[in-house]
Amino acid sequence: MTIFFFTASGNSLKVSKAFITSDCVSISSELRKSPGSYTDDKIGFIFPSYFYGIPRPVLKFIRRSDFNSSYFFTIITCGSTSGATSLQLQNELKKKGISLNYAVEITTINNYVPMFDINKEIYTQSKKNIESILPAAVHDIRASVNRIPSFGFTAKFSHAIAQIIYKRMLDKCDNNLYIDDKCNLCGTCALVCPVDNISVTGSINFNQKCESCFACLHNCPQKAIHHKKEKSSSRYREKSISLNDIIESNNI
Repeated sequence: MTIFFFTASGNSLKVSKAFITSDCVSISSELRKSPGSYTDDKIGFIFPSYFYGIPRPVLKFIRRSDFNSSYFFTIITCGSTSGATSLQLQNELKKKGISLNYAVEITTINNYVPMFDINKEIYTQSKKNIESILPAAVHDIRASVNRIPSFGFTAKFSHAIAQIIYKRMLDKCDNNLYIDDKCNLCGTCALVCPVDNISVTGSINFNQKCESCFACLHNCPQKAIHHKKEKSSSRYREKSISLNDIIESNNI
């Protein structure tokens, strides 16, 4: 089994690690290489939902790669709902002649700081379904269960509108980020950024290809990176995932 994952604050990395004996491959790292071809008995995609859809790096990786397997699955992490994200993945795979066999969403934390208060999200974390859904999903996938959710008009419409907003804000997201005087130029932000959007010289430089994943903001040891519209100064990383885990996952 091969799992391709994309992570910023550790939720999708935690899910990937639940498949203990599987080969977990960082999408961010693969995108730094030449396009590849991947073959295994099972192939999975684990990533967060961005605006009810697939994050752009994940979409880019899927479109440029070749996959060969008899069983494809996805686990999508989200704060409340992933909307029609798995339907979008189904459609992308169909273009390659691939059928998606299994799809499930797992609720974790809403870590999009312009819209959610991280303190409140952490407080409600126990009400999320990751601890109950994840073991069941791992069991289903190992047993080659086939299960694909259906989607109504509301989910499809919400996906379409949210994706218009997402595409309009891409690359310009870092215009809303700023650095306070706690920054010591440690360079952690550059190491955790999954798309190499940050460089560190005598200052922190954002390079206008931001995905709004906020890996830099949530993983800054000094909490020196802020969003102009953030709801709180609290930060979040999945408690079972270390900073080194995030760095390694994006720099393998």
